[in-house]
Amino acid sequence: MQRIAIIFAIATALVPPPAKSDTPSAENIAPPVDGCDPMDIGPVYDGSLDASSKLACFQLVTPSSARPTKLDINLAGFSANETHEISLVRVDADGTMHAAASDISTDAARIVQATGAQSTRWLILVGRPGSGVASLFQVQATMAWGSDSHEPNDSIAKTTVLRGNQHIEANLDSGADVDHYLIALRAGQTQALVEWDAAPGVVAELIDGANQQHSLQPGRPIRVDSSRPIFIGVRGTDKATSGARYSLRTRDPEPIAVVSRVHSNEAISRLAPGLVSTAPGGANAARTLEVEATIFEGDGVTPVGPGQRVTFRASDAEGPRKWLLASVETVTDAKSVARATMNIGPCRGGIRGPLRVHTPSNRPEYWDISYNPESRVVASIPGVNTRSSRLWGSFQHVCKEVYRGYHA
Repeated sequence: MQRIAIIFAIATALVPPPAKSDTPSAENIAPPVDGCDPMDIGPVYDGSLDASSKLACFQLVTPSSARPTKLDINLAGFSANETHEISLVRVDADGTMHAAASDISTDAARIVQATGAQSTRWLILVGRPGSGVASLFQVQATMAWGSDSHEPNDSIAKTTVLRGNQHIEANLDSGADVDHYLIALRAGQTQALVEWDAAPGVVAELIDGANQQHSLQPGRPIRVDSSRPIFIGVRGTDKATSGARYSLRTRDPEPIAVVSRVHSNEAISRLAPGLVSTAPGGANAARTLEVEATIFEGDGVTPVGPGQRVTFRASDAEGPRKWLLASVETVTDAKSVARATMNIGPCRGGIRGPLRVHTPSNRPEYWDISYNPESRVVASIPGVNTRSSRLWGSFQHVCKEVYRGYHA
């Protein structure tokens, strides 16, 4: 921090604020700053510090845009083991300067980034603590419109951390952009599944805990060792365009789906008995079924979060035999709960009855009911394993009921 203050002090001393103007620009942009070379967004410029120089300065104005913008300053070509101090400075309309980003290192390549309002003047300051041999470098400014919430992550030092089961949507700022991610999973989890999807021209490389490198393929989850950190680098090829979108998803390979509720809102008698004809009935349904399931990671405690795909299957059953009634796929909400309405239709098998069931009234009223008392709902995780459901929900599938009312 002290060295940043020193270089900023040098900048404000060598680059005086612009003169006051009686007629400010229509867009309220600070006038050009004396002593700074003008540059545009996009082109690569050559820069240098001669043997006696301590500071080089460039300036640009970001274009007008209704969308959020991010300014990326890329510098390269510095001599190895030579300290350079990079500062990105915002200049307000009244000439006031504000340090927005900085980098002090001996790296040959640097990136400094900042977000700001449209039509803003910026200074790029390249300095060093003292004079020395001549130093050559290159500088380029690029813009990102509508940057995603994971920026800035264009360098390893600014890696975005993804924790646990997470699904993100992001985009590349430009064809030359590179986004970096670190996947950190819960304690005790030794493996993770990583899913990837992207627009044409966007590629991703993964280095897992065993120091193995993998190229991610859309629609093909990859299982990796998560006992150590997992790094992912996303970049564009010559086919990528500014704003090209991609998605990353990390998840436990052994999630658990627990059916937590099975019920129906249908106006039926609800008199169907259980497996024993003298026992009261359970959750009765004839045509539609409302189901819910809560999804946990492999530890059975940690919720997976939103966006986990879940498949519900409703079946008539009789002992080991099953007859599929309906299947529906949905996703979990923010509370890790998946909900669905299932159209179960007519009974397919395991039918009991018709049984005559009397109402609890004093009058001789009864229903003739046929039903399956062993129908069930199972929730599972598509493409994970066949034993991802630990609990299933039961209901009674009412096939037909005929009211035999009392007639005076």
